[in-house]
This record gives sequence, C-alpha cells and structure tokens, in this order.
Amino acid sequence: MRWVKSSEAAAILSEVNGRPISTDYVRVLASKGLIRSKINEADNSTKLYAADDCEGRKIYGRTERRVEVRVKDKRSGKPGGRPRKDAAAS
Repeated sequence: MRWVKSSEAAAILSEVNGRPISTDYVRVLASKGLIRSKINEADNSTKLYAADDCEGRKIYGRTERRVEVRVKDKRSGKPGGRPRKDAAAS
C-alpha cells in the first residue's frame, strides 16, 4: 500500500473527480473514515493518506447527490412533518 501526503491525496482526488479538491477536504474525508490515514513514523506529526482509497473515491457535489423521494403527509400535503396550525383549524 502506498501512503501519500495531503497535497498528493488532493491531487489524486482532483484527477479522479475532474474538479479541484482541497487538502482540507482530504482531512474531512479521513476524519469520517472514508480514507485511511496514519501518522508518519519518521517525524510523528505528518499525516499520511492511503493512495488506494483516494483513487477509488468518487465525490459528489451538493447538486449531484441522489435525492430521496419522501412520501407526502396526507394531512398537510408537505413531505413529512406535522400539519400546519392553520390547516388543522379549518
């Protein structure tokens, strides 16, 4: 397994996804457990990230996420939630 610094991991993710990915986002992915990370044993301060995880990770933008279809609440006509107060009075 090959371990890379955050700048190299960001470059790999950018190449795979076709858009710029910041080094900060690499750290976020690692904190969520989506990319494996470890501390560099040579200096005990630099974090290293698994290049294999970066190469296989597809990142979806906010507009690209799959939208879950929610069932409308029969009383309010809105997706989920409680009926509005004015709708209950009529």
